Amino acid sequence: MITKEDLLKALRKDLSLEMESLDEMGTVNQLLLEQRLLTARVDKHLSRAFAAAIYSTWLQERVYREGGKLAPAVLDTYLQFLVGISCDKEMITRAWLQAALNNLEKWFKVMEPDVARDVRIGVKTEIVNRFSTGDYMKVDYRGLMAGGIPGIESQPSIGVAGNSAAEKADDCQVCGSKNHSSDKCPGKNFGYGPRSSIDPALAHERMQNLFQNAVPKRENRSAGFTRQNVYQDQQGISRQAVSSSCMEDNRAKHGKGQLKPWKDMNDVERKALIEADAFLDSLAEELTIKNAAAARNPAPVSESTGSGSQTSNTEGRPNKKRDRIPVLGELVEPTKPKAKLSPVDEDATMTGGGPPLPNQQVTLPTRPAGEVGQSSTENSFIRELFSKHENVIRNPKVKRKTALEMWDEHDAKLAAEEAESAVEKAESAAEKVKKVIEEAKRVLEKQGKGKRN
Repeated sequence: MITKEDLLKALRKDLSLEMESLDEMGTVNQLLLEQRLLTARVDKHLSRAFAAAIYSTWLQERVYREGGKLAPAVLDTYLQFLVGISCDKEMITRAWLQAALNNLEKWFKVMEPDVARDVRIGVKTEIVNRFSTGDYMKVDYRGLMAGGIPGIESQPSIGVAGNSAAEKADDCQVCGSKNHSSDKCPGKNFGYGPRSSIDPALAHERMQNLFQNAVPKRENRSAGFTRQNVYQDQQGISRQAVSSSCMEDNRAKHGKGQLKPWKDMNDVERKALIEADAFLDSLAEELTIKNAAAARNPAPVSESTGSGSQTSNTEGRPNKKRDRIPVLGELVEPTKPKAKLSPVDEDATMTGGGPPLPNQQVTLPTRPAGEVGQSSTENSFIRELFSKHENVIRNPKVKRKTALEMWDEHDAKLAAEEAESAVEKAESAAEKVKKVIEEAKRVLEKQGKGKRN
């Protein structure tokens, strides 16, 4: 966030404007301010955000000095310059709202809070409308200012990107191209001549309406929201009867539907009013962005796959046939019962239809003759038919073991394991006895050899 101290420092250091406070910005000529901003961007590398903040502070000072009025020429020149230095709509509106909110206390000294808010939102709405429609580029007010129109100061005309009027003289006056001069224009071969300049009478008529109020009136402007002045609790029960005496006192003192003057408010009320205005401004900006996004990206048209009918998005459109009473014959038809499938069709639907492939494995279910009944002959015929196929997997019925049989198997398994372990123990004992006998034989042989010697 750029503070007032940062702006004042940039004015003194980067723009070389000796000022004691930001209140003196209203005395600076608009074209002179643009020249200083361009020079600061080239020499001092002033950022776009700082340039937009400085220019917006100058604009709010001009609106403040004019008593809430804003000339279309001033606003269009303001937009032309900021767009020329690559500022988008969001950056411009944010810079204007921040500049207006930073000087809110000064505005409340000369106008009511509701009026100040209407002017602030009105200028912001006008910026968005002119930016969206491109109306700010229709008239080159810098050229008109340099032409000596009465009531407008004569200043050297500069372009948005810093081009002078002398540099624009080389442009083709026939087709407006910058790639060739008027003498070499191909349009002369087809009978076209140089375009005439703006009619002085038309220019004078345009300039007479420059300083009309560009901010729409409150009753003719839709800011996207309204201030709720109805006191209701959470259950929806009106509390006007409880606070009727207080409201009548406020109406008698300050007028119907009006807030207190700034001088009659305490610090808490002033702080709450400033925070409420900032919140409402941000809410209006979000609603504007959301509506613009909805206008750019309309809802797609959906198509139903069953009947081939198309269904468009009709949200927000009034239903003209909603209140019409249907006559006899136009009521909803009863649902028709679906046709039942034959057993053959049902089997084909469930199995997917078609014979099995040569490499496809086919599983034939095994059913006892009691369950099959009369179809046992047919079942055997089918089995014989598929018995010659190698890819047929037969699933014979396996008898389920009882608990006693499973216990018997478990006991037999344990007995076999015990017998096997007993055999292993006997074999290991025999190996030990064999080793003892061999060791005894060796000892006896050694003793016999000793006696002989």
